[in-house]
Amino acid sequence: MPGRAGALRQVGVVSQSSNPAENDFTSPDWAVVDLLPSVPTVSTRGPVRQSVVGDARVGDRVCQQGISSGWRCGVVRAVTPNRILTDIKSRPGDSGGPLMRLSDGAAVGIATEATDDRVPATRQATMYVSLRDVLARAGGGLRLATTNKGGARVDPRRAVAAEEIAVFTSEPAVMPTAPTTVVN
Repeated sequence: MPGRAGALRQVGVVSQSSNPAENDFTSPDWAVVDLLPSVPTVSTRGPVRQSVVGDARVGDRVCQQGISSGWRCGVVRAVTPNRILTDIKSRPGDSGGPLMRLSDGAAVGIATEATDDRVPATRQATMYVSLRDVLARAGGGLRLATTNKGGARVDPRRAVAAEEIAVFTSEPAVMPTAPTTVVN
């Protein structure tokens, strides 16, 4: 359990980061974490399998997978070149989780910030950084993994070696020892 001595362990190393200035809410906040080979990298949560990277559009029905709040769905309310705003209510710990469009399963964003419980329920919102923007800023060496190094499709129901997939997160490369799944 987080908060107790020895509860956290290193799972990887940050190899690239946007490293925005403190309190800069306009710049993307992302990092690439190179996972250690011993870390499982597949989640079986949620009914949508990401197959492509897409661009969010206002009105899209989308769902996010968060480690704290689980699978939640909503609607895209606003889009800028590098940000996506939805009416999904997230919780602390959901940062770094994927945002998927329901119509085609496209991965469109990464959760970065959300309103807190002091905001009325009718105004709850979560902000995401555009996945396409993150990939572009990372220099073209990253992709959404749908196949392993040998060209076989990655089966999200089984663990794969860490080097087979790209992992995107806005959280530090540390996690509780209890969960067996790393990728949200």
